Amino acid sequence: MCIRDRDYIIQGEGEFTFSKLIDRLDNNRQISDIDGLIFKENKRIKINKPRFIENLDNLPIPAFELSNLKTYYDLFMKKYDELGAFSYPRSYRIPLEGSRGCPVACNFCSARTILGSKWRTKTPERLIQEILRIEELFPKIFHAEDTYITFVDNNFTTSKKHVLNFCSLKKKSKIDIPWAALTRATDLTYDLLKAMVNTGFFATYIGGESGDPDSLLNIGKKYKLDSTINAVKACIKANVQRIIVSFIVGFPFENMNAIKNTLEYAYKLRELAPDRIIISIYKATPFPSTPLWKELESQGKLSPNLENYDPTIAKGLVFDHPIFGYEAKELDILLALWKKLTALKILESKFVDHQLSFQQFVQYMNRIIFSLKSIGLKQIPRITVYMLFDKKQLLALVDTTIKKIENFIFD
Repeated sequence: MCIRDRDYIIQGEGEFTFSKLIDRLDNNRQISDIDGLIFKENKRIKINKPRFIENLDNLPIPAFELSNLKTYYDLFMKKYDELGAFSYPRSYRIPLEGSRGCPVACNFCSARTILGSKWRTKTPERLIQEILRIEELFPKIFHAEDTYITFVDNNFTTSKKHVLNFCSLKKKSKIDIPWAALTRATDLTYDLLKAMVNTGFFATYIGGESGDPDSLLNIGKKYKLDSTINAVKACIKANVQRIIVSFIVGFPFENMNAIKNTLEYAYKLRELAPDRIIISIYKATPFPSTPLWKELESQGKLSPNLENYDPTIAKGLVFDHPIFGYEAKELDILLALWKKLTALKILESKFVDHQLSFQQFVQYMNRIIFSLKSIGLKQIPRITVYMLFDKKQLLALVDTTIKKIENFIFD
């Protein structure tokens, strides 16, 4: 999008900025003093300071009645069915916003650019109001066994007092819907998590980011190497049922050793509770106005093609990495192998637990073996006709394949 082709652009939090702009235009009044507005004046682009809403309770309750929740629910469940053996338990999340802003300055993250560095939150009373409004509008979906509320703000647990007040009010209000939240590893203690679990908290998303100490320092995460491990262990002890942890690899300052450190860290982390921990691995992507973006832009290393920033594109990096370049073939192969490795572990577990039939297991295994050979891992034994009648031989093949991939990635 070219800014010169637009009349107005609203940056940051736009609720009040947009309504003020419409009011001024309708009444033919000047707009030059509206915070958060980007506009053209005498053929020049003017950028006003962004606007951040100090008291989020001043916002109206979202117009949930305008959303067709049933359509989203049906589409979501269909997607789960399509995932087959690699899906986790069916569930539908109703997203809510509890807070805005992030006090931590990670160099890759756009949260501070969009929502500012000051953490602001809706009161627990306001959050309960929104939840009850959803229950009123969509009672069937709200009370379905596979529905839960999730707070999508970056750091729901920034204030322990706020979280405990919300938990207390949720319990008093007798709202029994399960809930989840995005959290920060250093906020999560056993006592806090236990209080959350006692009010229906069952899932969390933690940004682990890296398993390499130098990378953690360079991105400004303010984590120690054991921060994520300690948080996950506290989640397990408190009986949090689903723990999603994300990592990022391929930062411009990382070499292959740093990347392998993160992959091994994530792999061992998952082994703490394979049935409850889900690991996501992403490639480093600089977002506009972040410190990472500015650094790469100053060095002339950003991709000139904005289409390359589409997160659905699987190949390569969107910047010229000093080791891997734009194509980053070695990195892509490593990540592909890591995904196959975790897929094998999931299949093996489900087969042993009788969640997959013999035939289903063989079909999935054949696909994985074929894909492993297509990305360059040649010494993988194939499934023989004898294995089709011998569970021990088949599982031995899985173990051999897992060890070969482990050796390739981590050695």
